[in-house]
Amino acid sequence: PNGRAETIRVTTWNLEPATVAGTSGAGPDTNEIRIQEAAATLKKLNPDVILLQQVRDWEMCGQLAQALKPADYSISVCSSFREARTGTVSKQQVAILSRAKAYFSWSEAWQTQGETALPGGLAFAALQIGQQRVGFFSVLAETASVEARAAGQRAAIGQLLEQVGSVRNWVANQVHVYVVAGTFDTGAQDTSLRLLQQAGFGDAFLETPAAERVTVAGKPGQPGATADYIFTQPGGCATNPRILSMADSGHYPVTCELELDQEDALTLDQRRHGRAGRTDNLET
Repeated sequence: PNGRAETIRVTTWNLEPATVAGTSGAGPDTNEIRIQEAAATLKKLNPDVILLQQVRDWEMCGQLAQALKPADYSISVCSSFREARTGTVSKQQVAILSRAKAYFSWSEAWQTQGETALPGGLAFAALQIGQQRVGFFSVLAETASVEARAAGQRAAIGQLLEQVGSVRNWVANQVHVYVVAGTFDTGAQDTSLRLLQQAGFGDAFLETPAAERVTVAGKPGQPGATADYIFTQPGGCATNPRILSMADSGHYPVTCELELDQEDALTLDQRRHGRAGRTDNLET
């Protein structure tokens, strides 16, 4: 590699529109305006990887990618979760768009806990960026009821960490850096943060004052809340965290840079290949 490190910009954004009094839903014109406004904001942020929550479907992701031209983004993955009660395709999906092509991707809905079906789920994409391979998880982990918050978050984070462990066990094309980003239930954040921190993930906004960590605007007379996060493993690779407040968005876009150490990636690959070679020699 020509340099010791490479920097990529990551944005996570829950595209839930701001509540508008007297409206019953988003029609075609509203969706088009929503896409164009989101594209205008993302062009200013200029991320390399975009993790989305509450997108309608693959078609909406394609329309957003088209609206981002001349920047060249591809859809790495878009979920197709179904409503637990009706079996119809949900309008609240998760997705990942990226300038780099994904070499592996999938999505998974949260598993049913007892009689409670948790809405949302996760989408994963593995990307080769320079010498580094980065695994991205776009997460929508809002529980359905107040009573289910703590248990729901524990179940969702447990399932997420199982997926992280599955990727970590890859023999080929092993991931060097993990990014978990998205929306977490505001009533059970202590549970989510503790479990992710225990698993070795660092909060990109750990040193940001609470007053500057608002990602959801408050209702009249009420303060805003923090519902959207970026976590990384290793924890020290996220820099320059920032949140862009927007009056017409239910959630705000959250952005940071990742400092990817190319030499560390090469060293890690060499160690892994060395272990694999020793195993092959023993088998021979």
